[in-house]
Amino acid sequence: MIKVEKTSLNDLHEIYEIEKSVFKNCWSEISLKKEIENKNFNLNLLCRLNNKIIGYFFSKNVKNEYHVLNFALKKNYQHRGYGKLFFNIIINEYILDGSVFLEVKRSNLSAINFYKKFNFKEIGFKKKYYSDGEDAIIMRLNKKRNELV
Repeated sequence: MIKVEKTSLNDLHEIYEIEKSVFKNCWSEISLKKEIENKNFNLNLLCRLNNKIIGYFFSKNVKNEYHVLNFALKKNYQHRGYGKLFFNIIINEYILDGSVFLEVKRSNLSAINFYKKFNFKEIGFKKKYYSDGEDAIIMRLNKKRNELV
């Protein structure tokens, strides 16, 4: 059974290890620490399985508008349903109302298809958004209270 909870500084090292293993151009440990420490407008969660951290979710929230900053799972837990369970809990228990925005690499078809399963729609793109020069697709989900995915 997975458990979702808010992040704390005690989780920083494990989150950073996941970040480094999943992303080529990863956030620094200092950047992650600042996000965890910033309690204003942040919704930062982690996912535990058998008491071990297997993933995390960072977002900003201003007036029911959420912007996903980062969502990652340890590689050996990807494509096994844990990401879907984790994201379902996020959008059905933590994000009850409003719009959710995110950017995803144009070449990351796996992530794009994942978000489309949650009714995210492509609404635009940002040219050369990523440090490697790749474009980002902007996606949005409009959530209404008590809408299940």
